[in-house]
Amino acid sequence: MRKIVTPLLLGLGATFLTDLWSFILRFFGVKSGGLLIVGSWLSTNILNLNLSTSQNWVLGWSAHYLIGIIFSFLFFKINSKWLNNPKLSISIYFGLVSTIFPLFIAWPIMGFGIAFSNTPIQSILIIKTFTIHLVYGVGLFLTSISIKRINKTI
Repeated sequence: MRKIVTPLLLGLGATFLTDLWSFILRFFGVKSGGLLIVGSWLSTNILNLNLSTSQNWVLGWSAHYLIGIIFSFLFFKINSKWLNNPKLSISIYFGLVSTIFPLFIAWPIMGFGIAFSNTPIQSILIIKTFTIHLVYGVGLFLTSISIKRINKTI
């Protein structure tokens, strides 16, 4: 049970923190269309559906959480003992290493080039990617602390 529930909670918590971060940035005028782009690409290229903008956003958001949970399962598999004594540095390191997926696999598949090389704002998008994955790493750590505290009270 612990091998399923713990990484599931880690992924949900860490991904939620990235959403909170994006919401805060939006408050300051920093916008991101990443979830809409992902949803639109998935609906058109994988599902072969013609979805509305709001449906594409929901699909992208769902994919975002699924990917966050998958990454947390990978993190937990690599570091199953980490939860006993969580270290912020290890979770941040994992978050930063996880940028390999969007920069060199996901965004290139969607036509944006390796590390956004086909875009006019490559450096901005790379910084945003590293930042959101750093926040994901912090989210892994904070969620693990919450899980530890809950487990102590049970």
